[in-house]
Amino acid sequence: MSMKHRYRIWGWLAVMLLFIGCRQDEIWTGDDPLRMDYLQIEGEIAGAMAVRATPDNKLTMSYDTFGSGDTIGFFSYHDPNCAKPDRWSHRKGNDDTLYLKNTKLTYSDMGGARKFTSTEVANVALGKFGVTFAYFPFAPKEKMPLNYVKSNGSSLVVPSGSQKGEHYIHIFTEDGHIVDLLTAQKMQYDNINYQFRHRFAMVLLFLGEGFSPDTEGNEKLTVHLTYHVLGAHILRKEIDPFPYEDFPLTVDTVPLDRASQYDFGRSSFTAPRVDDYTLLVGQEPRTVYPVILPAGAKIDYIEVKDKTGKPQRVKPTRGEALTGLEGGWKHPLTIRMEGIVPTVYPHEIIDWNEQHVGEVDKLPGIHSEEQFAAWLKVYNRNVDKWEAMNVADSVELAHYGVHNDGETPGTDGWTFYLWNDIDCKDMKPDANGAFVKALTEGVTFDGKGYVLHNLMLDFEHTAPSSGRVGLIGEIRGGRLRNLHLDFVTVRNMTADALSGCIAGCISGGEVYGCTVREAAMMCRDGVAGVLAGEMTGGRVSDCKFHGMVQARDMQDETGLDYKKIVDGVVGRMPSGFGGSVTGEIINRVLITD
Repeated sequence: MSMKHRYRIWGWLAVMLLFIGCRQDEIWTGDDPLRMDYLQIEGEIAGAMAVRATPDNKLTMSYDTFGSGDTIGFFSYHDPNCAKPDRWSHRKGNDDTLYLKNTKLTYSDMGGARKFTSTEVANVALGKFGVTFAYFPFAPKEKMPLNYVKSNGSSLVVPSGSQKGEHYIHIFTEDGHIVDLLTAQKMQYDNINYQFRHRFAMVLLFLGEGFSPDTEGNEKLTVHLTYHVLGAHILRKEIDPFPYEDFPLTVDTVPLDRASQYDFGRSSFTAPRVDDYTLLVGQEPRTVYPVILPAGAKIDYIEVKDKTGKPQRVKPTRGEALTGLEGGWKHPLTIRMEGIVPTVYPHEIIDWNEQHVGEVDKLPGIHSEEQFAAWLKVYNRNVDKWEAMNVADSVELAHYGVHNDGETPGTDGWTFYLWNDIDCKDMKPDANGAFVKALTEGVTFDGKGYVLHNLMLDFEHTAPSSGRVGLIGEIRGGRLRNLHLDFVTVRNMTADALSGCIAGCISGGEVYGCTVREAAMMCRDGVAGVLAGEMTGGRVSDCKFHGMVQARDMQDETGLDYKKIVDGVVGRMPSGFGGSVTGEIINRVLITD
């Protein structure tokens, strides 16, 4: 069999297992584990569980959590009542038209569980939805202008047997600003928790030399774009490879010379004055002018008055449009005089979703896939024999972290930092079964809240030489903190082998503030859990786990009732367990045969 066909078959099998909870076929049946009387989902914003609706600090245009009465719009890729036997029946021009379109779900407390619920969509099996898309805040279809068109001047496509369908997404507030649009998308197979992320960019304007917030007329600033924003829409789209379905969102724009043809949309936006705003912890509060703009927006100029009261149209240093506004990031900019010329200077950008500081490549740590691979090589070469490490390796490791020899306060040993999200799709673990051989005493790996995406640990046909499979073979000391894993696939068919997304085995050390999402573990004859295959010691606290595990029965032999964590998070906790599990452990793992 060719490698190409082998990958294709494995891709299909992965979809099958994820989509129907590891059944032997791909038939939509009535005993779906996610069948419910009424459509319900759980929602969180950027890593924090949804508890209460509160504006982001002083910036009342932005939200960080949901609250009672909040509403979202929900789309499914497929008709929840479809009579076709499987989702593949809809491909190649034989498509759904009765999928859920902008269904309104309302946030409320139902029996102690806070969820978004629709009482109009009843008796649903979420496994039949395919990929789903949700957005906040909800807007009814009446918000779409009667003559709405896309950027190319054509109307939105109406779904039919051969047309996938396009749908308007309202992105304006009542006073004409761009809304803080939160979106979430996922395949329904193991849980109903959605992570909503800020889709657009927030620009934070600060006034520097030659300008003052107290100048009359500077109660607000006006930001002008190089084009006219009409609105936005999503498209139901087939993609390749997995998950084969997508809901891409497009912001529709037209050149300024065509703006007069439309009685809807905006090309300029107001940034209101907000006093005593603290950008980052430890910084002094300042006056800021915030404005939300679509990702990729191009700022032509900013209207502001200088200290003399003279109106200025401020452009970037070289006079070109200000670009590079990434969605999901805060972009601080300072307006100041350079001689007699007003200009705009950008600062380090900040992750709006996780509050990371961007552009930190000068700090010791891992910033790219290449650096992650290089760090793995030199780290694994020296773990367990730090005293014998040569000077060259010590110098190289210093690029990725810092070493405390005990002469300064803090933890003795190495601390390594992750300073960027890393796509690991082209990386493979060592033959021993892990990317990181072991985490040992005196070593801290601080993920800083960043994400390792698309980890693949495939030991279906070749047994791991160590008998353990995971990102880390064994955690027997040290600390793993604030690391997130997304889309982790583990295949290990070796009997009694220990498999985990984070670690094969935890016998010591500490795991704190870590998250695993969208895990898929196929380990039928092994001992498997999304955190670890086995935990005999160590400490775990304040972690979240989402995914699916196909393995033999979970084993809690401690007599201490650790069922909540053993049930999908850890495969086995033996009677001699000497560790601890503290804080909030969120377990949304589905176990299958």
